[in-house]
Amino acid sequence: MKQYIKNILISISQLLNSILFGYPDETFAARSYRKAYEGKLFFIVTCFIIDISFAIFTGYRNHCQKAHEEEVLNKQTSSDYDV
Repeated sequence: MKQYIKNILISISQLLNSILFGYPDETFAARSYRKAYEGKLFFIVTCFIIDISFAIFTGYRNHCQKAHEEEVLNKQTSSDYDV
C-alpha cells in the first residue's frame, strides 16, 4: 500500500510538470532542481519551498536534489521494465 501511494504522488507530480510544459516523465521536484541549478529564479524558489515542505512534514531533506538523482538513475521505472 505504501508503494501504491508513492506511485500516485509521483504521477501527480509528473502531471503537474507536464501541465507546466515540462517533460511528461519528470517530476516537478526533479525539474525544479535541474532548473534551479541552471539559475532560473522561479525554480530556485519552488525548489526551496518543496525542500522546506518535505523537511517540515516528513523529515526528508533535499527532496528536489534526490528526486533529480532518481530521475537520472531511472529509479522510478518499474522493475518489470528491466531487460
